[in-house]
Amino acid sequence: MLRRSLLLAAGASLLAACGSDGPPPDTTAPSASITFPSRTALTDGDRIRIAGTASDDGSIVEVTINGTAAVSTDGFATWSAEVPVPYGSTTLRVSARDQAGNQGADLARVDVVRSERILNPFGAERDAATGLLYFVDTEANAIGRLDPDTGIVSHIADITAFRNNSTNHPVDLALDLANDRILLGVRYQAPDDSSTIGVWQFDLSDAAWSVVSDSARGAGPALQNPSDLVLGPGGQVLYVLDFDHGIFTVDPNTGNRSVLSSNTTPTTALQNFQQPTDMALDANGNRLLVIDRVTDSLFAVDIATGARTLISQTGQQSGPAIEFPLALAVDAADGVAWIYDYVRGGVLGVDLQTGVRTLLTSNSAVFGVLDDDLRHGDLRSLMLAGDELISIDNQIDNALAVHTGTLARRRLASNAFPELQGRSPYAAETIPAGGALHVFDWERDGQLFRINGSNQMQRVAGADVTGSRAVSTEHAVIDATANVAYVAEYDFDPGLSATVATLTRVDLATGAVSIISDGATAAGGPYTAFPRGIALDREAGNVYLLTRSGVYRIRISDGDRQLLAAPTGNEFDQSTQMSLDRRNNRLLLAGYQQDHLIAIDTGSGASSVFSGPTSSGPAFGEVVGVAVDANGGIWASDSTLGIFRLDAQSGARTLISSPTGPDTTNLPLPYEAWSRLYVDGDALYAANWSSHLTQIDKATGGRTIMLKGRN
Repeated sequence: MLRRSLLLAAGASLLAACGSDGPPPDTTAPSASITFPSRTALTDGDRIRIAGTASDDGSIVEVTINGTAAVSTDGFATWSAEVPVPYGSTTLRVSARDQAGNQGADLARVDVVRSERILNPFGAERDAATGLLYFVDTEANAIGRLDPDTGIVSHIADITAFRNNSTNHPVDLALDLANDRILLGVRYQAPDDSSTIGVWQFDLSDAAWSVVSDSARGAGPALQNPSDLVLGPGGQVLYVLDFDHGIFTVDPNTGNRSVLSSNTTPTTALQNFQQPTDMALDANGNRLLVIDRVTDSLFAVDIATGARTLISQTGQQSGPAIEFPLALAVDAADGVAWIYDYVRGGVLGVDLQTGVRTLLTSNSAVFGVLDDDLRHGDLRSLMLAGDELISIDNQIDNALAVHTGTLARRRLASNAFPELQGRSPYAAETIPAGGALHVFDWERDGQLFRINGSNQMQRVAGADVTGSRAVSTEHAVIDATANVAYVAEYDFDPGLSATVATLTRVDLATGAVSIISDGATAAGGPYTAFPRGIALDREAGNVYLLTRSGVYRIRISDGDRQLLAAPTGNEFDQSTQMSLDRRNNRLLLAGYQQDHLIAIDTGSGASSVFSGPTSSGPAFGEVVGVAVDANGGIWASDSTLGIFRLDAQSGARTLISSPTGPDTTNLPLPYEAWSRLYVDGDALYAANWSSHLTQIDKATGGRTIMLKGRN
């Protein structure tokens, strides 16, 4: 009896310890991380691919990013989603829910900026109420809108239907926002009459195009080449500058047209137009001001009679000559016309009473070096906003403001990222390592920048860094663990009458630069010609340096150098990148004019073809980039903007990303192929010569922009 009582008591104690309903309930929320994009990124698409991982002590049933459900094939151990993003900056936040109903919110986050590129802007107009700038982009085939406070460019309307070649396209617009529309001068008639020469409108409320005035709508002489549009006071009349033909008036409601001023209207006895390029309304004087690039003149046209008078012309009134005027703005309050002069790369001010000209500002007057995009290039639109002249430039592809009093210049936008209103470095090399971007800027006297995950930029090395010096490079590699960069520098050596490559070390903490192996005095002969590639074997303490004369193995500790492989022909001449495949004891070389990779055995120096025409998978173009990740995965890029995954043994190719898939966004311009590939941790990046660094999602092929300096 006692034994039975003891057993019952022990059982009761066990039940009490375990609970009557089995194991304790799951109250732990899932965790998650984002792997793509790896840092603050830019996109020019309306959605972005995002990928990551998640884990839980039970089963995860849902992962969402800003409300968009992710998809997974492994129970959300890994997941991806295409998330809509508006223009501007958006924080993407990951949430997850497990089978027990535990919800984890804001488990991981990353910022994404969406903005369109400025490709070739022409006519523009500023909305005085909001300060927003609307412009015609003739390469993007779009009407864009720029927010000068943020540098963000939005796509407003597609104008592809209104062009047929590189010159026959719309070049100007007029805002009629009181009627919720944008007016566009159309210069091309399609063979199927889908567009007609004249004026069209884009309705901002329903995004629909319709004709305002053409040969079939509205009475009066036909427009032939509308190149500039100005909406009159109250929006009751539209003035259209028709290149070579004069100025027309168009009723924006009926489409009726009449000639206001031409070389025969109102009489032939007036100052003649030859090639009028831009006009602006002088509301105080009830006149249009017009510049002519052939006669180098500024005219006034009476808006009531069409009579023309000459205000200023080269060779007449005093002041600097007008040499090739392209854009015009009017300060009616101060009685000044501002003219952008292409030849002098600056702005002239013309007194509207006397015609006397003064030079407000020019590139040569302000800058000693004209490689910065705070200069003027080729303006086709000039606007006044308070005390600033605003221009959108189709050569520099940016927007610039110049204060008419202080002459201070500031960017309102550029294509640079991370700084949309500023300028990113112009990279000779951009290397992701340790979660940061390391940028060698060849236009800033060999400076090295580090950009952290929040896109804060720090100057690490260069002539203006204490204890450092300028670093000129075509190839470099970062050891993030040791916080050093190994740089293949190059310089012309007068004694050798040749360009030589030198291996140097840059301490990323102090900026100190030291030579590991001097290319001019190296034992066994100099490293001749430009460096063609560099690779680091951290475990062995070696750097591999590729030049035209061979592949060298250099010991980091003392600079000891060995020639590993000499070329048998010119196979190294066009090399663009070299990467170490340590698992297979080989170096892989990519280069122009090659439809394969070159493999060099790190023991014997023997070379062979890897992933050539006989390997399976989509064919390469010119192979221009190669990288090997920490797991031994091999990646290559080619001149067709393809990104390939390669089988390490057979060289078989799988195309994971191209201009046609998985999407068409976040690519460099079509003529700018990827030139380098990089890996940092599990992330894959592609770069080109125009400072365009893009992360590639290795699983989905999605792309997002990490850095963009030039176009």
